Amino acid sequence: MTATKICALPECENKLTRKQILWGNKFCSHACKGKARMGANHPLWKGKLEQICVLPGCENDLTREQVRVGNKFCSRVCKGKAQRGAGNPWWTGGGYQHVRRVKVPGRGLQYVSRLVMEDELGRELTSEEIVHHIDRDTSNNDLENLLLLPSTGAHSRLHHEERRSSAVVRR
Repeated sequence: MTATKICALPECENKLTRKQILWGNKFCSHACKGKARMGANHPLWKGKLEQICVLPGCENDLTREQVRVGNKFCSRVCKGKAQRGAGNPWWTGGGYQHVRRVKVPGRGLQYVSRLVMEDELGRELTSEEIVHHIDRDTSNNDLENLLLLPSTGAHSRLHHEERRSSAVVRR
């Protein structure tokens, strides 16, 4: 008759089955074996990682895999937060300027370029109308730099023609 054995995990007091004892198991389940091999008890453990997420205010440690592949952030969320605005490698500065219209009910943030064009025309722009920046500088809202287009299709055609004409000049 075989002696009863208890799971090798200190916090588990389950008994091993006969089959587990015959097979030489030390743990009652895969879960207990996994818990026993976590952290410093894992055979491949090489010491504590001292690398934390580079996002200011985030104190999370990076996993060994994240360090191995060269990540600087603990998650996609932290990377996304760090790469907003000037933190984004594709940031060119500027951007569309917004203003909040408090006195007009139902209209929150508005593009300044649309407000300049509305003031010039003396009416509200329809939702289909697009205001195009001629010099492509979205922070330049001078009236001479703005062009009113009737639709997004017309705006796309304008950009397409600009690309075609600049390609011809480069050749």
